[in-house]
Amino acid sequence: MNTTQRIIRAESIFFTCAAVIILGARALGVTVILLPLLARRRLRISRAAFPLVVFSGVLELVGYASYIVGVGDSGSVAVPAVLSSLFAVVAGVLGFVLLGERLRSVQLAGVVTTLIGVLALSGLQG
Repeated sequence: MNTTQRIIRAESIFFTCAAVIILGARALGVTVILLPLLARRRLRISRAAFPLVVFSGVLELVGYASYIVGVGDSGSVAVPAVLSSLFAVVAGVLGFVLLGERLRSVQLAGVVTTLIGVLALSGLQG
């Protein structure tokens, strides 16, 4: 087995392990929350909301998969970790743009500060 084959094999093992860990953790989390709600008959999701709940779960898995790919491609956890921590900023900006929500001054300051930090880190990277 040459070096390239070893690298490809190692990446394959990494992605498989990461996927199993993430899916296992998400399944356990859903089970721990879902079973008591089902047992007490307190789980109430309307038919209209159900597709949105499923879509949200799918997007979460896509996000985790993107994180794993980012770590594998960059060879470092630093860049994907910073980018994945921006979920609150992205949610706030999308709420402002798509839903017309207002950003308080402290929230706007947080968005600006975060963006300045990301730009500074990307400037340090190269």
